[in-house]
Amino acid sequence: MGNPRASNPPSATDDGIGPDPVVPEQAIICAKCGQSNPPQEVKCIQCKKDLLPGLDAGQRACLFGCSTVVGIASLAAAVVIFMNKVEVDGKGMIYLAGLVIFGFLVFSVGAGYAVRKVPLHERYAQRAECHVEINPIQAIADYGSASKDAPRAITLVNLTKRAALCQKIGRSSEARSSWQQALEILTFQIEKLKLPDPELLIQRAELYRNLGLTDEATLEMLRYTIEKEASFKFKQDEIAMGVSEGWQKGTEDQARGELQKVRAELLMDKQYRIVGDCKQCRKTVALDQNLRCTNNLKHHQIRQIRAEKRS
Repeated sequence: MGNPRASNPPSATDDGIGPDPVVPEQAIICAKCGQSNPPQEVKCIQCKKDLLPGLDAGQRACLFGCSTVVGIASLAAAVVIFMNKVEVDGKGMIYLAGLVIFGFLVFSVGAGYAVRKVPLHERYAQRAECHVEINPIQAIADYGSASKDAPRAITLVNLTKRAALCQKIGRSSEARSSWQQALEILTFQIEKLKLPDPELLIQRAELYRNLGLTDEATLEMLRYTIEKEASFKFKQDEIAMGVSEGWQKGTEDQARGELQKVRAELLMDKQYRIVGDCKQCRKTVALDQNLRCTNNLKHHQIRQIRAEKRS
C-alpha cells in the first residue's frame, strides 16, 4: 500500500513538550488496492479504479433486489389477507391499503436509487468520509468540493464536518471560514421559516460557540429552550386525559425539566435574562428559569417571551 509523504516533518514545539503532529500531504487512497494517488488523478495509477465512484454494479443490484423483495412481500401479505377474507373493520382496511402503498413506495424508491446517477456532491462526501482518518487533508478538500452545488441542508453538514476536521489538525482560520459559511446558510434557513425550528436554533448556538461569539451563543441557547417548550402540546400545569395523552404529558414534563435546568445554568450569569409581557402585571417583567412571572408566580398569561442581555 502506498503511503503519502509527510508535508511537515516533526519539529519541537515552542514549549519543548514534543514534536508537532505529522500531517500527510493531500492524496487519494484507492479503496481497492490502497495506492496513494496525487489529488488530481481521476483513476488509480495502479489498478485504474475510478477514484470518485458512485454506486458500483453490485451495490445497485443489491439495492434493487432488497427493495423488490420487501415490496413483493408487502403486496403478498395484503393479497393473502384479502383472499382469505379476513374480517377487518374500517381501520383494518386502512392497514391493508397501507401495506399496498408501502410495497409500491419501497419498490419505487429502491429501483429509483438503483438506477440513478449519483450526484457529484454525494461522491465527494463519500470519499471524504473514507479519508478522515487516513488522510485528513484530502478529506478537507473533498468536503469543500462536496459543499458546492449541493442543497443547503447538505452543504451545511459538509461545511460543519470540514470545519471540525480543520480545527482538529490545527487549521483554525480554515475552520472559522467554514463555520462562518455554515452560519450564513443556517441563518438564511431560519429566517425563511414562518415558525422557529428549535433544532435549528441549537445548531446555530453551537456555530456561535465555535466562532467565539459567547453572547450570541448564550442568547440563542436561551431562545432554543423557550421555543422548544412552546412546541409542547401540554402546558406545565395542564392535566392530561387518557393513557396515550398521559404518556405524552409525562414525556414532555421530563423534557421541560431538562430545559429548565439548562436555563437555570445559563441565567447564573447575571448579564443575561428572560423577559415577557405579563397581562396581569400589564408590563414587561423578568421571568425565572420556569418562565414564571417573578412578580407573582400565579400569573400565567405571559406573552412575547424572549431572552436578552442586560444593558
